[in-house]
Amino acid sequence: MPTFFNLLTSFIGYFRNMKLFSLALRAAVVLLLCGCVNKNNTTISFGAPSPEALIELRQFDFMVGNFMKIDSIRNEDAIWEVFKGTWNARYAQDGHTIQDENWNPIIGNTIYSIRVYDDLKKTWFITSFSWYPTRGYRATTLQGQRKGNEIIVYGDKKFIDRKSHQVIYRFYDIQENSYKWVAEYVHQEKAVAFRKISCTRSIASY
Repeated sequence: MPTFFNLLTSFIGYFRNMKLFSLALRAAVVLLLCGCVNKNNTTISFGAPSPEALIELRQFDFMVGNFMKIDSIRNEDAIWEVFKGTWNARYAQDGHTIQDENWNPIIGNTIYSIRVYDDLKKTWFITSFSWYPTRGYRATTLQGQRKGNEIIVYGDKKFIDRKSHQVIYRFYDIQENSYKWVAEYVHQEKAVAFRKISCTRSIASY
């Protein structure tokens, strides 16, 4: 006949297993809702371009997937601060645009962008939305083209001198599983880098 100690041990073990099962079940549900895994427990695709989408949409497909990044920002003392983050992207709006999320733990925000190609103007239009704890909501629009193996887009940005400068964002050294990005502002007709990012694919996307 089982002793009280044995019954108590079995009782605790039962609820411990039930708790672990419950946690595992909830984690699986969250992953399914987030689109991270499917019923076969494999990675779900990050979307695909629509058969009706412009062929130029594929110019940005190197971004599609999950990427770890090394982010470097030049501070007011001209010192580069380096930190890690993520920059993930997927096809969106039924495969007609590319949507990405650039997470910055040091700045404390995520920048959400939609990238769409205008066939009439032969130009990329990129609209970005972000929220900064100290500055609030920001929205910016950039435009540019692919030139060789680089994509260069332009816009305007206010800096610490409270003046608006032209900014140049350049994607370069584009590989199958990595790419680099640099942000520059134009000062006295010279381009000065103020941010650099190097991305490496962390999860297979196709």
